[in-house]
Amino acid sequence: MPLSPSEIIALTEKIRVRYAEAAKRCSPKWFDTAAFEDRLSMARRKKMDMEGFILAEIANFEKIRDRYDKK
Repeated sequence: MPLSPSEIIALTEKIRVRYAEAAKRCSPKWFDTAAFEDRLSMARRKKMDMEGFILAEIANFEKIRDRYDKK
């Protein structure tokens, strides 16, 4: 079942908050909020599947967090 536009907005905001919290708590270099915003604007500009984008961003965030924790 596809996500509604309001769910997509809510999930995007949740990812944005997680990046900001991780940047503040851990390292702004590792959790670059500007890079996330650039990827988000590119996805919207190119009319990408936002559900796929959200899944990819969640996976990317988890991968960055795991690499940071190991360091």
